[in-house]
Amino acid sequence: MDLDVAEKTDEAEPAISPSQRSRTVALNKPLIITALILATALSALDGTVVATALPTIVGVLGGLPLYSLVVSAYLLTSTTTVPIYGKLADMYGRKPIFMVGSGIFILGSALCGLAWDMPSLIGFRALQGIGAGAVMPISLTIIGDLFALEERAKMQGVFGAVWGVSSVVGPLIGGAIVQFADWRWVFFLNVPVGVVSSLLFFFYLSEPPIHTRGRVDVLGGLTLTAGVGLALVALQGGAHGGWLTPQELAMWGGAIALLALFVLFERRASSPILAFSLLGQPLLLVSCLAGLLAGGVLVGLGAYTPLIAQGAWGGTPIEAGLIVAPLSIGWPLASSQSGKLIRRFGYRTIAIAGLFVLIAGCLLMVSVGLDAVAQDGVLRAVVVGTASFVCGAGFGMNMTSTLIAVQEAAPWSQRGSSTAAVQFFRNMGNAAGAAILGAVMTTVLASRLATDRMQAIIQTIPTDALKAGADPALGPVNTLFDLTTRDRLPAPTRLALEEALAGSLWWVFLGMLILAIMAAIVIQRFPHTVTSAE
Repeated sequence: MDLDVAEKTDEAEPAISPSQRSRTVALNKPLIITALILATALSALDGTVVATALPTIVGVLGGLPLYSLVVSAYLLTSTTTVPIYGKLADMYGRKPIFMVGSGIFILGSALCGLAWDMPSLIGFRALQGIGAGAVMPISLTIIGDLFALEERAKMQGVFGAVWGVSSVVGPLIGGAIVQFADWRWVFFLNVPVGVVSSLLFFFYLSEPPIHTRGRVDVLGGLTLTAGVGLALVALQGGAHGGWLTPQELAMWGGAIALLALFVLFERRASSPILAFSLLGQPLLLVSCLAGLLAGGVLVGLGAYTPLIAQGAWGGTPIEAGLIVAPLSIGWPLASSQSGKLIRRFGYRTIAIAGLFVLIAGCLLMVSVGLDAVAQDGVLRAVVVGTASFVCGAGFGMNMTSTLIAVQEAAPWSQRGSSTAAVQFFRNMGNAAGAAILGAVMTTVLASRLATDRMQAIIQTIPTDALKAGADPALGPVNTLFDLTTRDRLPAPTRLALEEALAGSLWWVFLGMLILAIMAAIVIQRFPHTVTSAE
């Protein structure tokens, strides 16, 4: 089933030439840049503030086994809606689609702040993600519309700097909120920023009428979301309850069937949400696949490093956020220089170099498993902070160069879809990476806690320190993330739990390294030349 969302052309309206139709216009460029900066800051703040707060939220709500689903639910819906928004942006223009997505994001943020338990938070995060699927990709598309190549490279640096500043401030804000106030304000914070950004777009962004007839592939969107969502739940369930149970096998079978239907619908749809014809282009295909793998590294660094800092190393929420803040410094610094480096060395060289820098950062993360590093509080903080900065530089080089290359090679009529495809695969890497790495963590952690020695130690935890309804296998580790219960644990008990958590997270960091190496292999197929479509 396809849903026709086209409007009939008003025959009395004068025809618009392709050149007139091919430009989005800023009635007040400084204010539109301000709106884009706010949208960028909103995305950065949402990611870093929530990531910093999640360990504490998990401790308060008692849901460590569901930790990855809080991340994955948001990433799933924000990912699968990206191609739909990209298609609609090409059909109807950037402005109206951005306004719809922004409104849903603001509503979802407010509801997240009202969540009463982990399942409700997961559901509202999924709604928030439906709106987020429009905010960042369409913002990137508008940048591509408003600025020529050299200006675009400079603006990528500017917005990278905004992202960096927001991401550095974000952990401080998130840590301060959960440490000194109520964690719910982590989500309420998005509301005023989103409203101001949307109003600026509404009043100061103008687009000529676009009379493009097309269809939105509803069945494709539904089967993709349901198939990937079921696979993510199956990953989480298998890690905790066994991979070969009838329920687990049924979920995997359902996920495979839904994704097979998605491919079938996409091949038959007149306007597929993920055009396989576009993915047939080597430049876009390689950029998307490398982004998929690198996205897994990014979510691993952002979501699981705070866990080891606050849970295994006894840090505060602010310290947990600050330890990954260098990621948001290295990224914009590298991104701001990528335009110059691209003009001198070419897209391919910078894209490849970025992933080798990323591998170096992941190697540093893996080194936290060495006794000499793990047992020295200052040294491990320096190592992780340096690793975050190096990984950020790698992301800034690779993701900026591949995105600009894709936008440069795409005509206006396909730029929204092409940008959305790149963002789709990056976000899909985030969602899948969160689930896969979460499954690794919970599998290893559950096995460590199940030993007779650990079970005897767990019995020493004060009964009132365990959250009601918490998972019986992993619930004891929740006490490490709640500041009100952590200090009440007997010292030997706390140390044993910290060691178990740190050991399980080391495998997460090893998984990040493997993903980075795979991305570096894929990027070798990046074309040697990029031809401009304009």
